[in-house]
Amino acid sequence: MMAGQIKAGKSSYINTIDSALQGYLRSLALAGEDIHSFTKKFNPFRVEDRANGEWDGVLPFVIYDIMGIDTDVDHPDDYISAVKGHIKDEYKFNPKKPLSDDSPYFNKNPTMNDVAHCLVYVVAADQVSIMDDRVLKFLKKIRSNISDIDIPQVVLLTKVDASCPLVGKDLKKVYRSRYIKEQIERFSQILGIPINCILPVKNYSKKTSLNDDIDVLALTALLQILRFANGHLVNLKQMEYKK
Repeated sequence: MMAGQIKAGKSSYINTIDSALQGYLRSLALAGEDIHSFTKKFNPFRVEDRANGEWDGVLPFVIYDIMGIDTDVDHPDDYISAVKGHIKDEYKFNPKKPLSDDSPYFNKNPTMNDVAHCLVYVVAADQVSIMDDRVLKFLKKIRSNISDIDIPQVVLLTKVDASCPLVGKDLKKVYRSRYIKEQIERFSQILGIPINCILPVKNYSKKTSLNDDIDVLALTALLQILRFANGHLVNLKQMEYKK
């Protein structure tokens, strides 16, 4: 499950990993730079498996994008409900009113397949220091309210190239950038998320062809996210065995 401020790059990250895995630029998720969120409905994104260049189903993970947080959103309830598996596909987000438990889109009895197994906060590196207090409060409330289900939580730090001239010239130097390190440490303190769970990436937004450096960062982050999610599933199985 992906959550974060508007224009941070949630949908663009989905498109970036899809493009990297397909071998050419694609636009699986609707992305944009509007003043409000482009994500209007709650739907899963699945990446095609094209082993040997032929379609072979989908890869064994599902990504859910959710409405971006901005000043137009009055409540964090839908974000929390989505992570906990209470929202059904095709639900249209209402920034002014959360989903009610008597709605046909409310899932009263979520299964293991409905619940998110990793929550990914998406934050733009060039906005960490000036992030709106309202957005921070929303993120903190989401984090606080899902702590009872013990799912892993990580941060995608996007737009690292736009926030640091060194990285803008050479993406390979992202881990050598003092500025990026400071932003990672700052956001770690804000949300209380360990530094090794904050992953720097750059999304495809202006380029018209694939770039190895962009792909490496995006897929490395995806690998870590899937490892965290898989670890959570292992823990759930172990708890079942104990019963």
